[in-house]
Amino acid sequence: MNRIRLISGLAITVLLLFLGLASLLAPQKDYSENENRNLASFPKISLSGLADGSFMKGLECAITDHFPLREKLVLTRNRIKMALGHKDIGGAYIGKNGYLFEKVTEKDINTDLYKKNLKRIHSLSEEYKNIRFNVMLVPSSGAILKEMLPSHAQVYNAEALLSLAEEELKDCRVIHLTSPLEQAAESMQVFYKTDHHWTENGAYVGYWILTNGEGAYKTLKTLPGSDELLGTLYSKVLTNPDTKDTINLPVVEKDVKVKINGKDASLYCKEKLEEKDKYAVFLGGNHGLAEIFGTGKGNILILKDSFANGFVPFLTKDYAKITMIDLRFYSGSVKTYMAENSFDDVLVLYELNNFANDTNIAKLGL
Repeated sequence: MNRIRLISGLAITVLLLFLGLASLLAPQKDYSENENRNLASFPKISLSGLADGSFMKGLECAITDHFPLREKLVLTRNRIKMALGHKDIGGAYIGKNGYLFEKVTEKDINTDLYKKNLKRIHSLSEEYKNIRFNVMLVPSSGAILKEMLPSHAQVYNAEALLSLAEEELKDCRVIHLTSPLEQAAESMQVFYKTDHHWTENGAYVGYWILTNGEGAYKTLKTLPGSDELLGTLYSKVLTNPDTKDTINLPVVEKDVKVKINGKDASLYCKEKLEEKDKYAVFLGGNHGLAEIFGTGKGNILILKDSFANGFVPFLTKDYAKITMIDLRFYSGSVKTYMAENSFDDVLVLYELNNFANDTNIAKLGL
């Protein structure tokens, strides 16, 4: 019996050594399109790294990320979990009707940071009292489509966070979208099933509420984009590839112009529809500074995350210039930019849970 155990142990050891060596020798990828994330790179050997253990930790992460057939093994594991009835895989809930939901519970919300971020927006609005401030914090899909969640799924209290925003932002208009999105969801798809973003329908609901139904974009008109979207939530679960989303592009005037970080660009980068991250069709993804020249009047500054990318096409008929600043990628000073440019409105547009946990808002310097 001991001899059998010894032989088995040696066989497993040889197999692991072989697979580890295969990981080292195989062509290295920097990015996993399926998982929508950067892969760990193999660390360089150093005396300090060996001494403090960081080299071995980095090596373990790299071998795990570059393990041969890793993605197929992950896909098989997740399909087995689904077959066994698991509804919580890779940080996502497996919902009804093909919906996937990002798992964001109360403990995932940094309430202290949320309050600080609200105070920073309040301070900015106090400094620019002549500018109208609107704050649109979009509840995540799980907080809207509760009936599609699996039983016993936990979701953070979006209404409590929005009520707190109203208390802190006395001089701003805080836009509540929970009820409008819930009502719209009864007759249309307002969130993608495989991605955490809102669809063009959901974004248009936000636009309609922002403009009190009086915006220049009177009727939602779209062009087909792709019906092959497998988004960020699919990347967490890596299963159900047959459930794909359709991404549509709101129709805009032909003379709308765009500059990204000072360079000519496009509102829609249709080449992105051929890539994994198809949501990047909007402006080519996230950028520090995007300037959009529309056909309306006045100027608006949008402090944003990626939820604004699919929303901004609707504003091109309302404003002459739309400036979008993403603090995750913007290296300049927002206060300096505002001092050097004239704005009629400011819109703070984030997914609610992202705003609550975003340390980059501290870059406002307030």
